[in-house]
Amino acid sequence: MLAVMKGARIRIASHRGRAAAFLLAGAAVLLVLAVVLLAKVRAPGPVVERKYLLSPVGPVGAADAFVWNRPRGAERFFLELMDQDGTLLWSQATRDTMLLLPDGLGFSANRVYRWRITYTFADGVSMPTNDETFQVLSPPNDPL
Repeated sequence: MLAVMKGARIRIASHRGRAAAFLLAGAAVLLVLAVVLLAKVRAPGPVVERKYLLSPVGPVGAADAFVWNRPRGAERFFLELMDQDGTLLWSQATRDTMLLLPDGLGFSANRVYRWRITYTFADGVSMPTNDETFQVLSPPNDPL
C-alpha cells in the first residue's frame, strides 16, 4: 500500500489500499469492542445445583409418597424405585411431580432404598437424575 502525504491529508494510492485501510479500521474497532466487553465479564460465582428429588431423602419416619421438582420444559416423568442392590421394586410413569406408593408395597425398617426420576422433555429428550437414597427408620419401642 502506497500512501502519499499531501498537506495534512494522507492519500491512498490505490483502491486495494483503500480497502485494506477500511479493513484495518474495522478490525481496530472490533478489537476495542472485544476488550471493552471482556473487561465487563466477571468470573462466575459458585454453581448451585438445584435439588430435584425432594422426598423421601435420608432417614425418614415413613415413605408413602415420592415428590420431586419439575425442571423447565419437562413434560413426563418416570419413577424407578430400587433396593440398595439396584433391583427394581416398582416403576411408574406420570405427568405429575408426585406419586403415591401403591398399596401392598412397603419398606423394611432400617434398609436403604434408592429412587430416581427420568425426565422427558417436549423435544423427546430424556434425562435421568442421580439416584437418591432413603431409609425408613424403625419405630421407637412403646414403653409398657
